[in-house]
Amino acid sequence: MSPLHAPENGMLVDQGLITASGQRLPGWFCYSDSVPDGGCRIDEPIAAQYLDYHPETHFWPTQLIETGIVLALAALAAFAAFRVLRAQHP
Repeated sequence: MSPLHAPENGMLVDQGLITASGQRLPGWFCYSDSVPDGGCRIDEPIAAQYLDYHPETHFWPTQLIETGIVLALAALAAFAAFRVLRAQHP
């Protein structure tokens, strides 16, 4: 089973294997030193692989959301600091 690759300019989030019951396993589950040929363990029925990634078009919207969160937290910290200073030095 060859590993999957994210499309060009895509950011890999997670990858791994799916068992016959639908459970997700980490990607390194099959490539172990304990298995001579580097394949999957026989006691785990592997049905498929999965690959989660963010496409290139998600970069700027995600960046804007994260920037907004950081700015909101910074404003909240500044507000709290001024409240504490005002209470201690009337």
